[in-house]
Amino acid sequence: MASQKSSHQRASERIREKGSRPPAAAAGSPLSPPGGLLTGGWAQRAMFQAAWIPLLLAVGLGFFYVGLFGVNVPWCDEWEGSLPVLQHQAEGTLTFSELWTQHSEHRIFFPQLIMLGLGLLSHGNLVLNMYVSVLLLAVALALFVYVFVKACPARAALWLAVPIALLMTSWRQSDNLLWGFQVTFVLVVVASLGAFFFLHLIGPDRWRAPLAAAAGAATVAVFSSAQGLLVWPVGLLQLLLLPLSRRLKFGLLFFWAAFGAAELLLYFHGYIKPDYHPDYTFSWSFFLAAVGCAVVQDEYPAKLLGGLFLLLAALAVGLVVVRRQWGRYSFWLAACLFSLLTAAMLTVGRGGFGIVWGMPTRYATMASPLVVGVYALLVLQAQERVSPRLWGLAGFLVGIIALCVFQSDMAECSPGVQMPEQGRQSYEMRNYEAFVMSTLDDQPEESMRVFVNASPEGVRRGVAFLKKQHYGLFAPGGDSERYAPLNPALPTLSETTKYNLDGFKALDKGAGYAVSGWAIDALHQAPAGGVFLVLDGREYPVYYGVPRPDVAKGLQNEGLLHCGFQRLLPAKDLTPGRHQVGFKILTDDRQALWTVPSFSVDIK
Repeated sequence: MASQKSSHQRASERIREKGSRPPAAAAGSPLSPPGGLLTGGWAQRAMFQAAWIPLLLAVGLGFFYVGLFGVNVPWCDEWEGSLPVLQHQAEGTLTFSELWTQHSEHRIFFPQLIMLGLGLLSHGNLVLNMYVSVLLLAVALALFVYVFVKACPARAALWLAVPIALLMTSWRQSDNLLWGFQVTFVLVVVASLGAFFFLHLIGPDRWRAPLAAAAGAATVAVFSSAQGLLVWPVGLLQLLLLPLSRRLKFGLLFFWAAFGAAELLLYFHGYIKPDYHPDYTFSWSFFLAAVGCAVVQDEYPAKLLGGLFLLLAALAVGLVVVRRQWGRYSFWLAACLFSLLTAAMLTVGRGGFGIVWGMPTRYATMASPLVVGVYALLVLQAQERVSPRLWGLAGFLVGIIALCVFQSDMAECSPGVQMPEQGRQSYEMRNYEAFVMSTLDDQPEESMRVFVNASPEGVRRGVAFLKKQHYGLFAPGGDSERYAPLNPALPTLSETTKYNLDGFKALDKGAGYAVSGWAIDALHQAPAGGVFLVLDGREYPVYYGVPRPDVAKGLQNEGLLHCGFQRLLPAKDLTPGRHQVGFKILTDDRQALWTVPSFSVDIK
């Protein structure tokens, strides 16, 4: 009996060794250490270690993107999601149910804890949440790079990992970078990858700690977003792929299945399907777009690339299956499957809304692991097989990633200046929201349209709370100070400046009026530092910075592109009849102003 047991152990060890040990690079392969002057010297090591520069640069660009376009205002789900939790905490009425309550179809317990902690730490500065999202993406990148480099014997493994960084921290996922609440979606992806990573570390003599860590990461994923529920079935398959003894594998599978079933029951206890969700359906067009949205947002390219990624995934997984290497590559297989199931879940749950719901930038983070996994499998298989064809496919995939990541979101904002379109639009929209929040008491009901997916009552309640606590844009030095009453001590310039009032346009159903125009700092040939409308002796701050290409062209100065202003006025402040209108226009440094003499305007 002892000899039989010993032979069984030896067989298991041979299987494990074969499935987990990476083969040495073949001589003459594209990644074998180069000869010549650099061989074995410090210069060669420095050349390969220099790959850390683009890896760190990719993460740095994520922080740069947030610094460039991040605006400290609540957006969309934050009004009804994270902001009430912060309010309950400030009022001393925070309970467990506030953290546990269902948000849409999600349980976001762990993201709520994170957002609450960050809110208290930063006095409600949501830009900090955005930086944390970038940090979490860096953690996901670190997991990918670590597993990739450990499996790739080539000296250039770090350089081969650079395309992974290109995708995981790309600006394509604009929503998740510039929307503080989206730490939920980033967290569920990072926690899921963490669970697959720890499961990948399990071996015959090392399984307790990795299993506990994997279960903990899976729990975080489940109670961060509904997509986290997929971690348990994917993890179950990953355990089946590991080269372990039958007895140990059965025990691990039983634990994982039991733990997952318990969390599934807990998740759906008291669950209510949101009444605004469409009926469950499945559409291949939607599914392909949800896969292709990792790199593009336009419908037809997304569907085309989605189909291409699926074909490459089938090829990469097929190569692993043929060589029976699923144990060695269990992490990559799990990441690919999780990403595909996430796209399928989105298709079933959101397909009824239309295909546009399959391509929001916030879903790019969930689609990216599939593309990363396919790339990693192709490179690792090409390295092992010394296959020029596989190297060609991997290079082709990198070309698609690079082209789409660098071009799909760029738009010309002025001659010779390219800027990320999603980031620029988000920045302008959130800044206008900051203006409306700062002047909410003097805004008509029509202005509430800027607050997407938020009720007027919820917005007014949230703004009142932020003002009371001096949180967010109402904190000292916050954006609301731009719209505070002007300091009477500001010097008035005797020179004249250039401006124009386009006029007053009546809103629908007598809700009020929209006023628009443009103004510049003629002294410095620059945009003004702000504009105040003076209506019948009362000052009204207006939103300044609206693009006016007609003015920039007419004045032959592209630096004056964002010189327009606009605002809405309630009907009670602008009744039909004759009114006196004037302006106060600030210099670009806001240290002086021009006073435009009032003139008469007839409102019909």
